[in-house]
Amino acid sequence: MGVLISKIAMIVETLNALLNGGLFSFVAETKKDALKKSRITKEPTPENLSIVTVLKYIIVTLGADYPTEVNKQREKEGMAKDFEAQGTYCVPVSENLIIFKHKERDSYYLRVYPNLAKSFLSVTKRYDKNGVEISQEQWVKIEAEYFPLKGDNKKQGTEKPIIVNNYKLENVKWLKHGKVFINELTTETITKLGIE
Repeated sequence: MGVLISKIAMIVETLNALLNGGLFSFVAETKKDALKKSRITKEPTPENLSIVTVLKYIIVTLGADYPTEVNKQREKEGMAKDFEAQGTYCVPVSENLIIFKHKERDSYYLRVYPNLAKSFLSVTKRYDKNGVEISQEQWVKIEAEYFPLKGDNKKQGTEKPIIVNNYKLENVKWLKHGKVFINELTTETITKLGIE
């Protein structure tokens, strides 16, 4: 555990030293826990779907200010720039708004804006508990039946929402902006994502 903590501390220190954010190449591996039973049939969730692994490669923006970005979008859509963000479970650890820390736990997050970067390659692969790939078409049905559904950012009041995600640092496998900041990619992950 000490090695993991020191590695995360080193990443936090390096990213906090950046003057600002920008566009970063990003790979993350996360796990999604299913509901106990089907939303439709009320039958128990199949064992192979109890946990789904999500691999994602995308170009993201780091270091943006959430209320500022939402208000820019509101202005584009002809609305007042009066959006104010509500408090959340984590706070920024430096002025560059790249790394956030949980208010109560020693957990660090990379704050990622996946839809501020325009028209870049994005790859998402999902695998069931047995390592079997789930196609996008299958996932739409599986998610609707067995997984918690995402909110729709109604409070922003925009037609095009500004998406922001917090990824635990230990789930980030690759982060590059000019130089590589995190490189935890395995050959297996590279092959599954189809990236080189």
